[in-house]
Amino acid sequence: MPRHSLIVRYGADDTTNPVAEPNSLLHELNFVKSDNRFEYRIGNTLERIFELGLKPTESAIDLLILASSVYCADTRINRTKESQDSWTREISLHIPVSAPQIWNNLVPLLRKSLEFLTGDKWSFYFRPRPSSFKTIARQPKKTIDKSPSCISLFSGGLDSFIGAIDLLAAGELPILISHSWVGNASKHQELCIKSLMNYFGDDRILRLRSTIGFPEKMIEGLGQENTERSRSFLFFSLAALAASSFTRNMTVYVPENGLITLNVPLDPSRIGSLSTRTTHPFFISRF
Repeated sequence: MPRHSLIVRYGADDTTNPVAEPNSLLHELNFVKSDNRFEYRIGNTLERIFELGLKPTESAIDLLILASSVYCADTRINRTKESQDSWTREISLHIPVSAPQIWNNLVPLLRKSLEFLTGDKWSFYFRPRPSSFKTIARQPKKTIDKSPSCISLFSGGLDSFIGAIDLLAAGELPILISHSWVGNASKHQELCIKSLMNYFGDDRILRLRSTIGFPEKMIEGLGQENTERSRSFLFFSLAALAASSFTRNMTVYVPENGLITLNVPLDPSRIGSLSTRTTHPFFISRF
């Protein structure tokens, strides 16, 4: 089985050469190409949270980069081609972070969480950020206009739409967290957002919308993968990014169909690794 090591870099000054495992194929992923700005809509996501008047912690930004790296590997390494059993891939990620020791201590938990979520074998190696990226978060030019009471994931599906309606109807002021790389998902999200604005008013809708995604040939020769098992890890990390901006505890709501969450084998597409584990309690508790 081929093992792939993905080395995430922060621009031309990030010259550290991580030691990869034997017999592992190395791939460079440069997340910063010019003007110290993150590519692949990671920078856009950070800009949007600053525009809301929020300042996330450096650890939360590390988590976003980690989740983006996992999502890149998951969607740009073909399962059929790059595994012995047409499913299980072996992937190592080398990522610059603000506090490597904290993240290295979390490697066993990360592996257990993501191996359950995606069905792959993961390894993680963390190193210090280059000096020019010691601090990524910046002070927003404005403070947030309203005082959000909670955070809720908002995919554009019926479950999250109902969840947002219930929260708003109960007098809550949630920050709605959206992610879409696929066009149809984005269309559904916009239709739902417009409906919420029309009913509850524009001033009741706070939203962080992310379009983080990676081009098909991001990793040459490895094809692409459409199962997207890691997407909820990215989704939850976006929620954590927003939540970290507050000094008080923030509840994160994950509106989801209960039967789908528990992976009840209703038909052959819901058996074993064929079924998504995006909101399974085992994964959520470890996140």
